[in-house]
Amino acid sequence: MQKSIREAAGRSDDHCSLHGEKRLFFCEPEDQEPLCVVCQTSKKHRNHPVCPVEEAALDLKEELKSALNHIEEKLKRFTEVEQECKKTAEHIKSQAQHTERHIKAEFEKLHQFLREEEEARLAALREKMSRRVRS
Repeated sequence: MQKSIREAAGRSDDHCSLHGEKRLFFCEPEDQEPLCVVCQTSKKHRNHPVCPVEEAALDLKEELKSALNHIEEKLKRFTEVEQECKKTAEHIKSQAQHTERHIKAEFEKLHQFLREEEEARLAALREKMSRRVRS
């Protein structure tokens, strides 16, 4: 099909390799190829719908533009979704870091409480032992 498009747009040899005639027509749905007058009336293409090669080139150009627009819209949406995903990932990372700091702070409080509790219990034990020794 790419070859047909280039040929239809006049970017390659515009004469039929079989008949030497200028390719003025385009066999649309079946063969998607440019045709000369002789090819157009041959058995191979006789009942096929044809149009002028310039018209086919314009039609194909419009199809390509439409396909390109569709692809560009998808690319834009994918880019937006990618940015949303990155933003969400950064938010999750930030929340995880915040939660980690909070957990560490709470455990530090708990460790401090346990150290103080240990010191208080040991002090009470020493006091009790000291009283027993004196009695």
